[in-house]
Amino acid sequence: MSRLPEQRLWDRFSANMRHRPGLRMERVENLLAAGFPDVVVMARRTPLSRGRVAFVELKMVDAPPRRPTTPVLGEKKGLTQEQRNWHWLAEKFGVQTYILVGVGSAENYLLDGREADYVNSCDMSHLGARSSAYLWDDIYKELMGIER
Repeated sequence: MSRLPEQRLWDRFSANMRHRPGLRMERVENLLAAGFPDVVVMARRTPLSRGRVAFVELKMVDAPPRRPTTPVLGEKKGLTQEQRNWHWLAEKFGVQTYILVGVGSAENYLLDGREADYVNSCDMSHLGARSSAYLWDDIYKELMGIER
C-alpha cells in the first residue's frame, strides 16, 4: 500500500531530524480535536536555545503547480478552517506553531503558524518568501529556537 503524501513528508521530516541533538518529535494521530497539528516537537534547553515545545502541521503536494501563479496547496490540499483556527488560538496563548510544506520529493518550506491564513493561497514564490527555513539544518535551528 502506498503511503499518503503527508505520511511521506513525515518520513522525510523525521529521517532528517531524528538524530539531531536536543530535538524530540512525536507524530500525533488525533481524531478527537479537529485542527490539532500532526507533530509535537520538544527542544531541549541548550546554551544556544531556551528549550520549548512547538507544534507542526504537515502539508505536501507531489509536484509544484505547472503555472507559477497557481497556489501550491490551494483549498483542496491546504489547511482546513479548523487547522487555521487552531494556529490562531495557539498564537493567542503564546504557543509556537509551524506549517511544513513539502513540494515534490525534496523541497521543504517551514512557515510560522501565523501564516496559516495565507499558506493556502501561496504560489511557489510566495511560499519561499514567507518561509522561515527550507534547508534541513535551518529547519532544525528554527525548531530548536536557535538564532540564525
